[in-house]
Amino acid sequence: MAFTRLGVGGSGKSYGTIAGKVAFIPALPPRLVEYIPGPVPYNVNDHTRYLQTELFRISNVLSILIKGYCQEVHQEPTAPRTGDICLADGTDWNPGGGQGLYCYYNRMWNKL
Repeated sequence: MAFTRLGVGGSGKSYGTIAGKVAFIPALPPRLVEYIPGPVPYNVNDHTRYLQTELFRISNVLSILIKGYCQEVHQEPTAPRTGDICLADGTDWNPGGGQGLYCYYNRMWNKL
């Protein structure tokens, strides 16, 4: 059964069709840039809808990341890796130059 995305309704929910029936899929909040899977339904008949919903949610997160969205961070990330980029709030977490974008390299956060 294929999911066909039709658009976004007035409620902010995305909608489309699954097996010819209109389905509403909750959109991700604009500030959420992580994917946390929902619980797998016990009923096997609900697995198709679950899979379509989860794939759509994953697609939303990837679209946000591809567009270059960077969520503001209020504390230093644990175990940063070379190349990590963060938007520091400058108050709760101030890597040295106030609010702004920072890239982690040479074992420190460098303002971009």
